[in-house]
Amino acid sequence: MREWYESRSFLELKKSIATLTEIEATTEASDAIAAMLSKTMETEKNRDLCMECFSTLIQLSSEAKWLADAIAKANKEEFIWGDRASFEIMIGDFKGKLVPFLMRLTLEVKGEDWFVKMAVELPHRLWKNVTKVLKEAGLGDAMLIDEVEEKFNKKQANCDQLLWVWKSKIKDKERFITHTNLFTIITRQTSKHFLKAQRQLHDLLADNDKFLKFLLGDGDAKKIKSFMEHLRTYSNRAGIDEKKMLLRIADLYPNAQKNIEKTTVKKKTAAESIDMLITSPASYEDYRKKLKEVIEELPENKKQIQRAREFGDFSENSELDAANERRDYLLARQTELTEALEKVEAVDFTEMKIEKSVVLGASVTLTIDSETVTYHLLGCWDSNPDKKILSSGSDLTKLLVGKKVGAKVKLPNGKKAEIAKIDSLDKKIAKLVNTVK
Repeated sequence: MREWYESRSFLELKKSIATLTEIEATTEASDAIAAMLSKTMETEKNRDLCMECFSTLIQLSSEAKWLADAIAKANKEEFIWGDRASFEIMIGDFKGKLVPFLMRLTLEVKGEDWFVKMAVELPHRLWKNVTKVLKEAGLGDAMLIDEVEEKFNKKQANCDQLLWVWKSKIKDKERFITHTNLFTIITRQTSKHFLKAQRQLHDLLADNDKFLKFLLGDGDAKKIKSFMEHLRTYSNRAGIDEKKMLLRIADLYPNAQKNIEKTTVKKKTAAESIDMLITSPASYEDYRKKLKEVIEELPENKKQIQRAREFGDFSENSELDAANERRDYLLARQTELTEALEKVEAVDFTEMKIEKSVVLGASVTLTIDSETVTYHLLGCWDSNPDKKILSSGSDLTKLLVGKKVGAKVKLPNGKKAEIAKIDSLDKKIAKLVNTVK
């Protein structure tokens, strides 16, 4: 009867070790695995099978180095791990009980720096495994904390990283969990692997008094004011019941009642400043859809990269180069759209207070050469020449904002015009820009 390591393929090896409770990690076994790996075709299916077998072997032997040696002998590190981004996605789908053993092997083969950079991009549910593996290797959390801090400094942090900071033993959590960080991160669109952490943050914010007290500096007046300002700006996008949250704050800190009353009665005024980053709900949703399309394309791009890798010869693989270039574009586009959505707020322009001066959200009628033309001044992503909708960045909008009825202006095309009327936003236009499809 053959030994388990004398299996002729990884499929056979998987069956051979399925009933074992323990194995001995010998040089002979390591050489046999290396030989088997050398003969294995580099396909996505085989890579996943190898990963499963390696993880089980480490579980049975309680050692990782002998397998790392086998992979080095077979010169298959690139095949097994590939680039960090695709490995992060793969390990997120890996069998739960085997994840710690795969992480041990990854740390052994790829080293601390690669492992930590990969680890901080994983879903929060896997971070316990990360810290356990680092602890077993005598490394602790220092590198992990440094990497997370770098993400926050670069404004690239996500819900999983913020949640880890909150649940960790880090003493100075305030340098990570600021009001701006929390609300921008929690409103950021994310892929399916990371939705759980986003929901957990929502739950913390909605129901956990300890978390709320931390955010409010345990009653610090400046922090309460800052939190309420952020809440007013982000509550709709974050899916937070603003009134309920304000009542919770009042219950916790009765002395904050005056500030809360000011917050609740303060209405959205019209955009006196042309620099306000606001847009209509319809335009905001268009950007959200663009981001969703990018996020949904990333898994397919990952498959394209993996299929291209199966052709081998990475130095002259045009399919792999094209797929990698597409991934770089998608990731850059994802960052661009995410940051844009974080900076811009969707508003209902019918709620804007129209008084004597032209403001964003107004329909402005101009008299030009004895004829009247009505323009509708909206936000930074709103533009429709056929409907006479002008964005806040257009030359004409910048020219008109702040002017009153009767004011004479020189238009960008050189013609002279006079402001005849300043009205609330036209109802048909309002319906158009407030309708989210």
